[in-house]
Amino acid sequence: MRKVTCRITGESGYSHEFYKAPNGKYYKNKELYESTMEQREYRTKILYLINSDILNKNTSNCASLIGKLINESGLDANIIYESILQKMDYIKKLIKESNESDSTKIHSIFSIATNRLNKITYAGCYEIRNNKTNEVYIGESINLFGRFTEHISELYENRHHCKRLQESFNENKSISDFTITPLFMFPISSIDKNELKQETLYLESAFYIIAKSNHEELYNTQNPYLALKSNLVSLNGYEIDCKKVLNLLVTDKYGVLPVKLLKTIRTNLQEDGLLIVENKNEVINNSSSISSAQDNKSKMVYRDITSDDYKKIDLSNIEKCIAHTKDLLKDNVKLYRITHLLKELARDGIIPVDYDYSKIREVLIENNLITIDSIRQTVATEYALENGFYFIASVSTKKEEPTYGYYVSEKLKNLLIEIFSQYENIDELKRVS
Repeated sequence: MRKVTCRITGESGYSHEFYKAPNGKYYKNKELYESTMEQREYRTKILYLINSDILNKNTSNCASLIGKLINESGLDANIIYESILQKMDYIKKLIKESNESDSTKIHSIFSIATNRLNKITYAGCYEIRNNKTNEVYIGESINLFGRFTEHISELYENRHHCKRLQESFNENKSISDFTITPLFMFPISSIDKNELKQETLYLESAFYIIAKSNHEELYNTQNPYLALKSNLVSLNGYEIDCKKVLNLLVTDKYGVLPVKLLKTIRTNLQEDGLLIVENKNEVINNSSSISSAQDNKSKMVYRDITSDDYKKIDLSNIEKCIAHTKDLLKDNVKLYRITHLLKELARDGIIPVDYDYSKIREVLIENNLITIDSIRQTVATEYALENGFYFIASVSTKKEEPTYGYYVSEKLKNLLIEIFSQYENIDELKRVS
């Protein structure tokens, strides 16, 4: 007899008391072994289901991230697998309409699949219309149907924030005198509640403007459009950027505004010195063109990088490389500055917020993505350039050595997510104070 350890529980005991699996490993009992093998099989099924059936990718794509999310869910793999199957139609529709990275899509899939309430939440804009007088209240919410219930409760309890709507309701105290209708709704795919709220505020302003243009009698005591222009929108629990909401409005992300009305809004904002409309798809803030251009860049429809994009690179000609990078940016390929990419990874919890860049750089060197030249400058490897991880943006000279500026791709982002997801302790990447 000899001492052995259970592969799953870590318990120690004598070999004759444990179950010896066909692979020679020991488990507390046969049932535990069979359950472990079943869960391992379902983990593989989830990997294939997400990559092959949903993302149409190679089955090894983001494997470590998927494994990490399964572990973090606290659920058995078979439960997650069945949940994804049940919600497959919704997930596929959501992914098809998304321009986010594969890793972001995978996070959304797990968010949907592990929702214990087994339901889809919709955000958007709605109206409450008085069936007798035709007066209307325009509202927004990141949880539409939950908000409808709140409105009804508040009206019956005589504590609704909109005094005029409450007074109309009190005439008969019957919700049947009113009709609550979604004007525009979309399923929630983002976990960023500030981003969601800014989208619903844009929709509220758009439909408020439409109602006013149609000479509707409104219950609303505040004009949401004027509040945004005056930078007066402040909501508990949210960080609202009125400028971003106005940019959503003026570009009309969901296409809800009539063309004539949209032109009027653009002209109005331009005359007020808030926005300058250069073309249909771009809005630049008059006071800070650089920051607003970046804001609008995030609103654009990006495409993924393809093999053709980096096979066209002529590494022997730096000027052609730079021109190629500019062409990619014009073609709306999603490219980052490395510092911006690392901030995004930190925000998403992939790396520590107080990460040590020198430690990140070591990881990039270990994975043959960069090297350090004779004057300690970072230089992208030929491998990184050939495979579309780095793109040359500029070149200058420092101490007789070429100094390169780079953009990095979504492809690098996904690779780093996979690499860092395998770290047992990402705190290793923190700065040492």
